[in-house]
Amino acid sequence: MRMLRTFTAGDVAAVVEITTAESVCRYARYLVRAGYLRITRHGLGRCLPATYTLIRNTGPKAPSVLRKRSSRMPHRVAVAVYDHNTETEYPL
Repeated sequence: MRMLRTFTAGDVAAVVEITTAESVCRYARYLVRAGYLRITRHGLGRCLPATYTLIRNTGPKAPSVLRKRSSRMPHRVAVAVYDHNTETEYPL
């Protein structure tokens, strides 16, 4: 993502060790919500995939998606994006 700047999930899946573009797409949606990516063109299924642009480049380490169960409500899972470069957590 850092090298391409503008890309589709398929572009990223072709060069990383993730088996499907769907996994990259799911990860990209979290990064959009955390403010790392912007959707520059919405997709129309597999024929025309969404295009993303990197808008926050904080360093070489990729952000992680964190899922935490709440002690008060164990059926709910809170999601956050953790930036390993800045050691910042962005709740979603």
